[in-house]
Amino acid sequence: MYAFFTTAAREVVVVATDEARIAGHACVAAEHLLLGLLGAQGGIAAGVLESFAVTADGVRSQVSALHVDDAHHESAAGISFSPSAKRVLELALQEARTLQQRRIATEHILLALLRRPDADAARVLAGFDAPPEQIFDELLRRIREEPAVPAMEVLRPYLPDVLRDMPLTAEEEVALARRIEAGDESARRELVRANLRLVVRIARNHRERGLSLIELVGEGMLGLVEAAETYDVGEGARFANHATRCISRTIARALVEQAERDAARAPKDPPADAISPEGELTPQQQALVAANLPLVAAVAGDYGMRGLTFLGLVHEGTRGLARAAQVFDARAQVEFEGYARVWIARSIERALREQGQ
Repeated sequence: MYAFFTTAAREVVVVATDEARIAGHACVAAEHLLLGLLGAQGGIAAGVLESFAVTADGVRSQVSALHVDDAHHESAAGISFSPSAKRVLELALQEARTLQQRRIATEHILLALLRRPDADAARVLAGFDAPPEQIFDELLRRIREEPAVPAMEVLRPYLPDVLRDMPLTAEEEVALARRIEAGDESARRELVRANLRLVVRIARNHRERGLSLIELVGEGMLGLVEAAETYDVGEGARFANHATRCISRTIARALVEQAERDAARAPKDPPADAISPEGELTPQQQALVAANLPLVAAVAGDYGMRGLTFLGLVHEGTRGLARAAQVFDARAQVEFEGYARVWIARSIERALREQGQ
């Protein structure tokens, strides 16, 4: 899941974990994430909290009072996240998607905390005379004012190197990854530049699916930058393998979003819940489903292990694919693959929501 976090959001998790460990608390709770937001470098959330005079020292004092019974916990070295903290991070992902952002940022974590007024984090904020609803309004105002970064803006600094061939050896990749772990920004840029051809190659495989090649490359660059930030040399895999997964995932997500926009222009469909049994498909519709089953696996893979097994995700996605085959209208001038992606994702997300209830 942390692959979907911005650098600042990942730092929030690291700082929160360190705060809980140093205090000897039994687990990382939602209120520790407040300390993480205040201790992380960059991000909108810290500025909003500071504007309401919420300080790290003050939060730390209140968090200590809440955890007085488990201070100096013996198993703190193997510290884990509490159900409330996990739920906050899950809600942060939902907030990011609601705001049409592909990655979880600090503001999404704070939004998720504010959505839970019954949690200890809200009571900590109340101790600063900082009404959650006012913090919420200020946070939304700053999010609206934050300029969006188009995918092509990520690509622009690297454009002069796109046509250069700069392959790295495994040893060079490891050396760069170690420097990145140490906070060397130049190493991250070097690792990205050395793999630009990989982005172009993967983007070419997705042409004529709703986005231009240059748009696909721009989206793929987001995945490549994410790969450079999340590469773990300890796993033993080459960087190209890790980057391929990240690039393909961001491009696929962009294609789904484009397909959703295309589907919105298509004729209105019957309610999504009215999914007929596969046996009622015509022979032509059954052939359409059979030809697109690999698409179900690809979309299901984007959801990871979030409450359903992979087979469960594929099962739900297949129901969405069957429904797409039933209601697809070729006269709408929309490609079936993009149209089906919307239905597959819709069916999986509905099942995940039901699973979480």
